[in-house]
Amino acid sequence: NSPTMDKLLADSKTAQEAYDSVVEYFGENPKTMSPSVFFSLFSRFVKAYKGAEQEVEQWKKAAAAQEAGMDPSGQGEPSVPKSSPRARRQQMDLISELKRKQQKEPLIYESDRDGAIEDIITGGTVECAGL
Repeated sequence: NSPTMDKLLADSKTAQEAYDSVVEYFGENPKTMSPSVFFSLFSRFVKAYKGAEQEVEQWKKAAAAQEAGMDPSGQGEPSVPKSSPRARRQQMDLISELKRKQQKEPLIYESDRDGAIEDIITGGTVECAGL
């Protein structure tokens, strides 16, 4: 039983190291990013990417058909393939989530007790007490 347990522990350590490496590669912190959150985000990204690739292929086909003098929609106007509202919303949600993660929050929060910084920024006068 002991060799089996040792193998499981070694495999667990290898899996954790691989996970940490992948999460760091994609710019996240493995200590704060749980595997379920990371892999669901990654899965959504892959689906959105594949959808975008399909849209590009559709656009290329439509452009080629338009150059050949055929209108694929049969309406006589240039057509641009439209993505479904659901797919578009998923893409926008993913983009906004990635942008939110890229924004860095200030590490130090200091309170301004006397308002001197606001006065300097707004061009007001600064009164120094005790000088």
